[in-house]
Amino acid sequence: MNKQLSKEEFESVWDKFFDDKKFKKQVIDNFQKLKDQTIRRSNLIINSVNCTGDIIFNSKNAKECFVANKFENVKFGEFGEAVKDSMDVTRPIEQELNCEISTAYKVYNSKYCFNSVDLSDCEYCETSIQLKNCFGCVGLKNKQYHILNKQYTKEEYFPMVEKIKKHMNEMPYVDKQGREYKYGEFFPPELSPFAYNETITQEYFPLTKKEVEK
Repeated sequence: MNKQLSKEEFESVWDKFFDDKKFKKQVIDNFQKLKDQTIRRSNLIINSVNCTGDIIFNSKNAKECFVANKFENVKFGEFGEAVKDSMDVTRPIEQELNCEISTAYKVYNSKYCFNSVDLSDCEYCETSIQLKNCFGCVGLKNKQYHILNKQYTKEEYFPMVEKIKKHMNEMPYVDKQGREYKYGEFFPPELSPFAYNETITQEYFPLTKKEVEK
């Protein structure tokens, strides 16, 4: 709490913090009060122009971005580097012209993809490497003009993708809460392979099982 203690006093507090839950909560509450009363830097934005968020370096026009380096014209981005003209991206590395991309490296002009490397002009793809012009694919490597992991010709691919998008809007996926997911929505949380409390979300937004299910 910004106060000098002797070695013995410090060790006593240290041990009690881990052994006594009530004392631990009291310390955490007091620490929060100390932070609220202390004058300190509101955010860390260095060598950047027209940016909002925190922990931003060497960036320009990065809005609501966090832990970002070399972002330009990015909105709602986090934990990434070298990203341009993108929106809603998390853990992006070397990306441009993307929307709703998660945990991906070297991705260009793609949407609603995650956990992939070297994608170009792809949508709804995951866990793939070196794809170009693919839609709804999983676990592929070095492929082009694939839909749901099936090969198409260039002439077949684009009309089929438009047909699928139209179908997604006319017959959207509906989750257990009755929410519709038409074309343009990221994968529904309901389809996640991880339980809520297995993800980092639980660290930022801790919820009970009942709240999660709702």
